[in-house]
Amino acid sequence: MLTRYLLIILFTGSALPPASVFAAQNGDFVPFWYAGISVAHNVDEETKGDSYSHNGLNAIIDGLHLGYQFNSYVMTEFEFQYLGDIATNQGRDDFRQGVVSVKLGYPITDEFTPYIKAGGAGWSENEGYNYGFSGILGGGLLYHALENIVFNVEYQYTDDINYTDHQRISLGISWRFGYENPRIVTVEKIVEVEKVVKVREEPLLEHIVLTDVQGAQFNNDSSELSNVNGLLSVVELLTANPSVNIVISGHTDNVGRSSYNQWLSEQRAESVAMYLTYRGIDAHRIRTVGYGELAPVATNETAEGRALNRRVVIGFE
Repeated sequence: MLTRYLLIILFTGSALPPASVFAAQNGDFVPFWYAGISVAHNVDEETKGDSYSHNGLNAIIDGLHLGYQFNSYVMTEFEFQYLGDIATNQGRDDFRQGVVSVKLGYPITDEFTPYIKAGGAGWSENEGYNYGFSGILGGGLLYHALENIVFNVEYQYTDDINYTDHQRISLGISWRFGYENPRIVTVEKIVEVEKVVKVREEPLLEHIVLTDVQGAQFNNDSSELSNVNGLLSVVELLTANPSVNIVISGHTDNVGRSSYNQWLSEQRAESVAMYLTYRGIDAHRIRTVGYGELAPVATNETAEGRALNRRVVIGFE
């Protein structure tokens, strides 16, 4: 019976459109797994047909769930639900089901996210003689109580469990594994202004560093410049000293895929180079390179360290 039940769950999951289809890139959001438990209250079910009547069931029942959240709006979830003793036109029996669903939510505050869900269920009764597949619909509300702990209340409708439409209201708690608050990309320009003025006749500064600490230099998770104030002194220096060449290197922290971080570091270095050429600096004087997450200057174990590692360095040659 267990093998048959697992096959029902897997078949139901393969019939659903993959949730990754709906998972769009969402800034610096880091996807994560979550798992939890729930207790539920069966709502009076409607028996299809007139051969059996009942008064419904009001009982506390249990559920286990495992899910994956792609971004702030899309998650997919696998859940085992013990439905308890249900009356159908075939009699009364204990039922349980495995549910595969996609949830679409919209955060209205930092704490609350309402959502809707849709998917499929593979169900069977206790002895395993009756089993089948049904569609499910529902909705609920997530409450982000702590950084890694989320409570939710949910209504779920299952269509046609052995000729019976089933409804349940549940209260659950989940633990989020590896969850990080979405990063707000910021930068700080570290420039010794007095040194720039003093060496104008000998302009070979060692380097200028634009780090991810204060004042946005790039849009979130993007290579598009959003603040060019940190580059104004570079333009002034290069304009006054046409014999000076520069190399622009991009760096990231270790959050996300290393291949993506490598690409993003190269693109951000190119964006700085494009701005300088736009301001009249000859492109032949500029060289760009990206190092991704390979050259950290601080630990990636803390938010402060990761902010220092997200930087663009302008070196003078």
